[in-house]
Order: sequence, then C-alpha cells, then structure tokens
Amino acid sequence: TVAAVGSELTASVNDPDGGVTGITWLWERHSLTPTPGWVTLPTGDDPTTYTPQRGDLGGRLRVRADPYTDGHGPGKSAQNTSVDRVVDVPDAPGDLSPSAGDGSVTLSWDGAVTNGAAIRRYEHRRRPNAQGEDQWTGWAEVPVEEDDHARDARSAVVSSLTNGTLYTFEVRAVNGVGPGVAADTTATPGCEC
Repeated sequence: TVAAVGSELTASVNDPDGGVTGITWLWERHSLTPTPGWVTLPTGDDPTTYTPQRGDLGGRLRVRADPYTDGHGPGKSAQNTSVDRVVDVPDAPGDLSPSAGDGSVTLSWDGAVTNGAAIRRYEHRRRPNAQGEDQWTGWAEVPVEEDDHARDARSAVVSSLTNGTLYTFEVRAVNGVGPGVAADTTATPGCEC
C-alpha cells in the first residue's frame, strides 16, 4: 500500500478460523528521528482506519490487531509488514522568476522538495490579468532535452503571448502521489525593438 499524506488506510483481519472479535487496533509509525523505534499513533472514532499526516512523512507505518479472539480462542495477534515510507505531493517550486521577451516569458525556478516520491515532471499554465480574461490555460508539461530527466527541468519558455498584457504564471511539480502546490509570478511581455 502507498501511504500518502491525506489518504485513508484501512485495516481488517481475515482469519480462516473465523469468529474474529474483540480486536484492539494499534497504528504505529517507525522513524529514525528524533527517537528511533515504533510509536503508537492516535486514531479517530474508527480505529480500523488511519490517515497519514505531515508528521508521518518519511516514516514507515504498520497496524497491529492485538489481542483478538478467533475460532480457536482468545489471545491472538496479527500485524502487517510495514508499508513503504509515507509520501506526499511535492512542495511548490522555489524562487519562481520571470524574464520577459518579445511575445514570450521565460520562467525559471528552483527544484521542488519531493516529499518522498520522485518528481515525474514540471507543468506550467498562464492566464491574462485583463478584465474578463481570467481563464487559465490547461497545464502544459515542461519539455526537457533528450538526455535530461523531467525532475531536473528548471525553466520553460512560454510563447504566443500578447506584448503589453500582464499575465499570471504558475509552475508545479508532479510526483507519484500527484500534483503539488503551484508557485506563481506575473510578467508583461514586450518588444524592446
């Protein structure tokens, strides 16, 4: 199971002896810092579910059913093997800055924090700020050179813009969990002819 921040995990016991009753559920996180080892996590009204939080990021989770009763009697216990480390969508790219040109704007940024899952791609979109023109374009994948990796992309040229029009631009990173928070900036393309 992929344990992503905000995605609900569910536990159940399927015992071939049947008659499973009286389960006490314990959700635990293992991390190396600040204190190594397994720590019991608080659950809500339904102890068979747990939703990873930002504080779980990077740790491993497991759930234990201990004790419970089955068809052979009381005192049984079970636990899953720990799942992959808790991951989340990437943070926003850092230091997004525009450089205006003739009918274009070049966007550049620092890489986004991955939060445990590798960056698959960067995407950008734009909208003109003129009154009545507040529709965003769709997200466009930032192209990369043949020998480069999408996770290493740090700039994009946005063309076919109208000189003298103020635009808002957004850039976000996407990892295996999904798209992260977008960074934004504004710029006005123009010709210095």
